[in-house]
Amino acid sequence: MEFVDQFNAEVLRQSTEVVNFYTCLRGEGFYTCYDRFDSLTGAWALVTFFAIYSFVFSIIGSNCSKVDQLWSITPVLYAWHFYWHDQRHHPDLPHPRLLAVCVLITMWGVRLTFNFWRKGGYGNLIHHEEDYRWPILRKMMHPFAFLLFNFSFIAWYQNILLFLIAAPAFEIMRGERALSPSDYILVGLFLALLLMESVADEQHFQFQTLKHSLKPQEREKHANVDVRRGFFTTGLFSISRHPNYFAEQSMWVVVYAFSVSHVLPQLPALVSAAIAAGAVAPAAAVLAPLCNWTVSGCIQLILLFQGSMTFGESITVSKYPDYRYYQRVTSRCIPGLPHGPLPAPSNKAK
Repeated sequence: MEFVDQFNAEVLRQSTEVVNFYTCLRGEGFYTCYDRFDSLTGAWALVTFFAIYSFVFSIIGSNCSKVDQLWSITPVLYAWHFYWHDQRHHPDLPHPRLLAVCVLITMWGVRLTFNFWRKGGYGNLIHHEEDYRWPILRKMMHPFAFLLFNFSFIAWYQNILLFLIAAPAFEIMRGERALSPSDYILVGLFLALLLMESVADEQHFQFQTLKHSLKPQEREKHANVDVRRGFFTTGLFSISRHPNYFAEQSMWVVVYAFSVSHVLPQLPALVSAAIAAGAVAPAAAVLAPLCNWTVSGCIQLILLFQGSMTFGESITVSKYPDYRYYQRVTSRCIPGLPHGPLPAPSNKAK
């Protein structure tokens, strides 16, 4: 109960501070207000703005993909916000660890923004591509229930989540400034995952471009067996049904790992001590240094992707019955060797 009370008190404090921040902006200059309030208040003020923007324009344009447009942009803004806030208050103290994380998140954002743009995801302020799942869900729900879902989950929760996955930058800002060997390993791991996601997205984009350039009759007779099936199963998609999702989730786990990278070299000693003690309490003592409040971001992102993959695959199965065979032989997310070959296409796609 004490934790719940502290959490509620912090939510109330930050809500009040956000209101005070916007009130300050009305009467004083931006830089005056920005320097007066702490970095978390500034971040939550941005979250509030983006959530209201997402909801209002989703109603105006009858399109719930406003958050999709922000997905690759706002985490970059949050990360650089923490770096900028730190440098304004400590101009003589460089922060290479935080700078490295900001650059990595920016690389992620630029690549994902380009990928979303080439799929027609931006359009203009009102009219643009909508995620194929929202119209289907809209038909499944009562209009008022979907309105509440749009306000609470799509607009608010997802924008809060986009802040939380970048929030480790706040803990990094408050921690060690110099890069350690562990940090260099994490940089390499992040870049490897970014490459994996880039290759997976490119393979899938090329396949979808080819498939949609053909008429239904041409697809049924095409030399490419995946075109006849209607879905992609080769390349990285032969070892995971969602290799891009695996890389996406893993990158944000790596971002979180930067916030506890100073503990990683001590991990073997901590684990050995816990095993030697053979009790639950020492195990908790091992986990405690590896956890801070920002871990909630990558955990919630992983949970969100589980629901997204389940719902998306249910739609795919309804369109392409052969997808069930693909599900049986290929790992859903974590890459692994296939369990067997896929049968020939049945050409039963709807």
